[in-house]
Amino acid sequence: MTAAGAAYHRFQRALATQNLLLVRAAATDLPSLTLADQLRVLLLMRDRERATYDRAAARFLANVVRAAPEIVLAEAQVVAAGLVAIGEGCDAAGIAGIGVVAGRHGIRDVERVLSAHARGETGYGGVTPA
Repeated sequence: MTAAGAAYHRFQRALATQNLLLVRAAATDLPSLTLADQLRVLLLMRDRERATYDRAAARFLANVVRAAPEIVLAEAQVVAAGLVAIGEGCDAAGIAGIGVVAGRHGIRDVERVLSAHARGETGYGGVTPA
């Protein structure tokens, strides 16, 4: 396994622990995070450290717009509203909105994370406790 592969494996293991401190430490060893990984971390922040969610959600929104430059303002608003809904615990509404925009722009890895989350999987390496 390459150094980059080992670092990503550590990051995935950190996500599975649901320990935000470990996730942050592991993420620093990576050159960048995919949008899907950013979303996984964002969901963990929402669940474990709510005070940091809003700023991280704004950065995620900016990264979505950068990743799909053909996104128009109305779609960016849908993603923003979806992130607000998820932050407030209205996951179904947020997932639906973000999922539509992600699907329209071919951001399949984000769609997969959202689908997993909608099925009750945390999206960050485990299953939501009952």
